[in-house]
Amino acid sequence: MKHTNTWRKQNVNEEMILSLSLSDDAALAYHRLILVYRARDGVVKDDDQKLARMVGFQARRWKRIKHELLEYFTVTDGYLRHAAEDAEMAEVKQRADSRSKAGKRNADARWHPEVVRNEE
Repeated sequence: MKHTNTWRKQNVNEEMILSLSLSDDAALAYHRLILVYRARDGVVKDDDQKLARMVGFQARRWKRIKHELLEYFTVTDGYLRHAAEDAEMAEVKQRADSRSKAGKRNADARWHPEVVRNEE
Protein backbone atom coordinates (compact mmCIF):
# COMPACT_ATOMS: atom_id res chain seq x y z
CA MET A 1 0.00 0.00 0.00
CA LYS A 2 1.42 3.33 -1.04
CA HIS A 3 0.92 5.88 1.71
CA THR A 4 0.13 9.37 0.50
CA ASN A 5 -0.98 12.44 2.34
CA THR A 6 -3.01 14.15 -0.31
CA TRP A 7 -5.30 17.09 0.00
CA ARG A 8 -8.96 16.22 0.25
CA LYS A 9 -11.91 18.53 0.24
CA GLN A 10 -14.07 18.73 3.32
CA ASN A 11 -17.69 19.76 3.19
CA VAL A 12 -18.13 21.75 6.39
CA ASN A 13 -21.94 21.87 6.14
CA GLU A 14 -22.22 18.09 5.86
CA GLU A 15 -19.73 17.63 8.70
CA MET A 16 -21.72 19.97 10.96
CA ILE A 17 -25.02 18.25 10.20
CA LEU A 18 -23.43 14.88 10.85
CA SER A 19 -21.84 16.04 14.10
CA LEU A 20 -25.15 17.36 15.39
CA SER A 21 -26.84 14.02 14.78
CA LEU A 22 -24.27 12.12 16.87
CA SER A 23 -23.51 12.14 20.57
CA ASP A 24 -20.39 14.08 21.56
CA ASP A 25 -18.31 10.91 21.96
CA ALA A 26 -19.57 9.47 18.68
CA ALA A 27 -18.85 12.74 16.81
CA LEU A 28 -15.30 12.82 18.17
CA ALA A 29 -14.76 9.15 17.30
CA TYR A 30 -16.23 9.66 13.82
CA HIS A 31 -13.90 12.54 12.98
CA ARG A 32 -10.86 10.68 14.32
CA LEU A 33 -11.87 7.54 12.46
CA ILE A 34 -12.24 9.48 9.21
CA LEU A 35 -8.69 10.82 9.69
CA VAL A 36 -7.40 7.29 10.24
CA TYR A 37 -9.41 6.05 7.26
CA ARG A 38 -7.86 8.70 5.02
CA ALA A 39 -4.34 8.15 6.35
CA ARG A 40 -4.63 4.41 5.69
CA ASP A 41 -6.19 4.85 2.26
CA GLY A 42 -9.42 3.19 3.37
CA VAL A 43 -7.84 0.11 4.94
CA VAL A 44 -9.25 -0.09 8.47
CA LYS A 45 -9.90 -3.49 9.98
CA ASP A 46 -13.11 -4.01 11.98
CA ASP A 47 -11.44 -4.88 15.27
CA ASP A 48 -13.00 -3.22 18.32
CA GLN A 49 -9.79 -3.11 20.36
CA LYS A 50 -7.78 -1.58 17.54
CA LEU A 51 -10.54 0.84 16.57
CA ALA A 52 -10.86 2.01 20.17
CA ARG A 53 -7.12 2.70 20.29
CA MET A 54 -7.20 4.48 16.92
CA VAL A 55 -9.76 6.98 18.16
CA GLY A 56 -8.23 7.28 21.63
CA PHE A 57 -11.06 5.58 23.54
CA GLN A 58 -11.08 2.79 26.07
CA ALA A 59 -12.85 -0.36 24.89
CA ARG A 60 -15.95 0.21 27.03
CA ARG A 61 -16.36 3.78 25.74
CA TRP A 62 -15.90 2.58 22.15
CA LYS A 63 -18.52 -0.16 22.49
CA ARG A 64 -21.07 2.39 23.73
CA ILE A 65 -20.84 4.51 20.57
CA LYS A 66 -19.91 1.99 17.86
CA HIS A 67 -23.57 1.40 16.90
CA GLU A 68 -23.94 5.13 16.14
CA LEU A 69 -20.94 5.07 13.80
CA LEU A 70 -22.06 1.99 11.92
CA GLU A 71 -24.84 4.12 10.45
CA TYR A 72 -22.11 5.85 8.41
CA PHE A 73 -19.71 2.94 7.89
CA THR A 74 -20.35 -0.52 6.56
CA VAL A 75 -18.36 -3.65 7.31
CA THR A 76 -17.23 -5.57 4.24
CA ASP A 77 -14.94 -8.59 4.43
CA GLY A 78 -13.82 -7.59 7.93
CA TYR A 79 -12.95 -3.99 7.00
CA LEU A 80 -14.78 -0.73 7.56
CA ARG A 81 -15.97 1.02 4.40
CA HIS A 82 -17.20 4.58 4.02
CA ALA A 83 -18.83 5.18 0.64
CA ALA A 84 -18.31 8.95 0.49
CA GLU A 85 -14.65 8.70 1.52
CA ASP A 86 -14.06 5.87 -0.96
CA ALA A 87 -15.51 8.00 -3.76
CA GLU A 88 -13.39 10.99 -2.70
CA MET A 89 -10.23 8.86 -2.53
CA ALA A 90 -10.92 7.46 -6.01
CA GLU A 91 -11.37 11.00 -7.36
CA VAL A 92 -8.15 12.19 -5.69
CA LYS A 93 -6.24 9.19 -7.06
CA GLN A 94 -7.59 9.77 -10.57
CA ARG A 95 -6.64 13.45 -10.39
CA ALA A 96 -3.13 12.63 -9.10
CA ASP A 97 -2.60 9.99 -11.81
CA SER A 98 -3.75 12.41 -14.49
CA ARG A 99 -1.39 15.12 -13.26
CA SER A 100 1.47 12.66 -13.01
CA LYS A 101 0.97 11.51 -16.61
CA ALA A 102 0.79 15.12 -17.79
CA GLY A 103 4.00 15.93 -15.94
CA LYS A 104 5.79 12.95 -17.46
CA ARG A 105 4.59 13.92 -20.94
CA ASN A 106 5.82 17.47 -20.43
CA ALA A 107 9.19 16.28 -19.12
CA ASP A 108 9.57 13.91 -22.06
CA ALA A 109 8.65 16.69 -24.48
CA ARG A 110 11.28 18.93 -22.94
CA TRP A 111 14.13 16.46 -22.53
CA HIS A 112 13.39 13.93 -25.30
CA PRO A 113 11.47 15.79 -28.02
CA GLU A 114 12.40 13.26 -30.68
CA VAL A 115 10.70 10.44 -28.76
CA VAL A 116 7.53 12.45 -28.20
CA ARG A 117 7.31 13.37 -31.92
CA ASN A 118 7.72 9.72 -32.96
CA GLU A 119 4.89 8.60 -30.65
CA GLU A 120 2.41 11.12 -32.06
